[in-house]
Amino acid sequence: MSATAKMGARTQAELERQYRERKARVDRGDMTPEAAFANMDDWLLQLGPRQAVLLGPLGQWLWYDPLHKDWVFA
Repeated sequence: MSATAKMGARTQAELERQYRERKARVDRGDMTPEAAFANMDDWLLQLGPRQAVLLGPLGQWLWYDPLHKDWVFA
């Protein structure tokens, strides 16, 4: 089972809650940052035709800009 399937979140609020939980585990030393945040698919949010990603190490949202084919900070 993929980490995405285990997480199961698809709302911004749920992803942010899961981010806080994983960040706390990293801060306690229960989980490495790589294990907590490495899989970008775990942090993707699809909003109609738009995509956003919660960038784990920074705790910031990025939006995909299809015109420039790049991720930009929200």
